Amino acid sequence: MGLKLQGKGFRLDIKVQRVTKALGDAMRIMATQSQNHFVGSFRNQGFTDDSLRAWPNRKRGTRRDRQTQQSRAILVQTGALRRSILKSPMGRLTWRIFSELPYSAIHNYGLKGKAFGKHTFQMPQRQFIGISNKLIRRNIVTLRSMINKAMTA
Repeated sequence: MGLKLQGKGFRLDIKVQRVTKALGDAMRIMATQSQNHFVGSFRNQGFTDDSLRAWPNRKRGTRRDRQTQQSRAILVQTGALRRSILKSPMGRLTWRIFSELPYSAIHNYGLKGKAFGKHTFQMPQRQFIGISNKLIRRNIVTLRSMINKAMTA
């Protein structure tokens, strides 16, 4: 006696194809959601895990800030760091969200760095990318929704 895989409106092979496609689509959508979440850290001036953790202020304004009597957003001088947050597929169901700028880790983790290649300093942590419970919950909702839609189609 074998397992009957089709009958009266139910074809398992078609369901498997739909769910497999939905998984790939969901991973791409979740990668974009993640990238947007991390870029949003720059707009929010802090990292959102369960709630927003605001970044520490600068100790003093830069010379340019003092000359123009304006302050700029933290971690934004040219926008290069914000624009450097990219997504890349690493497999069919795996995506990587990253920044390859050499100073991104110094800001994100609060590491020691060198100013002008000479003077060592300790950067305060201003995390903009990492594990976020709010993002995980959002991605789970997306994944469940897309799988449910594929199963009921």
